[in-house]
Amino acid sequence: MRAKALFLLVVTFGLAVCQDATESRVETSSKWFPRHQQEDGSWRAEVGHAPAVTGLVLLTYLGAGYTDRGSERENRYARSVHRGLSYLMAQQDEQGRFDEKLGHHAIATLALSEAHWITRDPRYRASTQRAVNYLGQAQKTDGSWGDLVTTGWAVAAIKSADFGGLEVPPRHFEAVRRWLVRGTADSENPRLAAAITTLARIFLGDDPRTNKAIRDGANICAENPPSADKIDPLYWYFATLALFQTGGAHWRAWNATMNEAIVKTQHPRGSGDKAGSWDPAGATATEFGRDHRAVDDVPRGLLPLRPRVRGEGR
Repeated sequence: MRAKALFLLVVTFGLAVCQDATESRVETSSKWFPRHQQEDGSWRAEVGHAPAVTGLVLLTYLGAGYTDRGSERENRYARSVHRGLSYLMAQQDEQGRFDEKLGHHAIATLALSEAHWITRDPRYRASTQRAVNYLGQAQKTDGSWGDLVTTGWAVAAIKSADFGGLEVPPRHFEAVRRWLVRGTADSENPRLAAAITTLARIFLGDDPRTNKAIRDGANICAENPPSADKIDPLYWYFATLALFQTGGAHWRAWNATMNEAIVKTQHPRGSGDKAGSWDPAGATATEFGRDHRAVDDVPRGLLPLRPRVRGEGR
């Protein structure tokens, strides 16, 4: 289900910034999740990973503007969001950790941090701070969090916490910069490496208008647009966030092709229990399942989308 959740997240993000016709697709996908929420408030993949999958689903809702506040009439998803956030906090151990797998912990941290940042609800502050502290302790001496994708999630999480006014020592961002300077090329998926490192540089405060590394990374993403025939949810997710931040012609072109791919592959209304979802696809499909793509295809759901840290505009 994480695979589906990630894809839904990517899709919703792409759709959320579009015209009314695609907004209806976002709503259709948002309705899929409550039907598959567990009694304990989580969302789960066939092979586990409940904190990460739950985090991905929550990012979809939070990115689309749905929090745990308001009456059912004002916010039809408030109860689902509240139950999901409560589940995450209940899973946190004494170390502040949500999951033994660091990447999954980072996703859950990002979701809780986003909830705290948006709502400023004190209920989430202490738990988010402990989760961020654990991430800080887990950072490697080279400035990364191990592999490229885990580092991408971790950077997003600590930047969200920083935006939300939590304590994030500057040394963590300085270490990430050293990691970037040393080089982080991923020979197996260079475009994913370009997307993640471009986004990381923007979060560190580099200006897309003047930073050559950011421009080069954005160019790589622009040269590898999303396609319904070649689904890569993780790449779509991070590239969508990176190009949203850079703005300009690259973002407009990416946004158009993203929406086309998302609409083409979504199960429409009238397709039974699959309505509003996407079939699992891409490298994470086996691990996360249908929920992951449902979220991955809803890319509006991540922190960089609300405020542009640096970008040039649409």
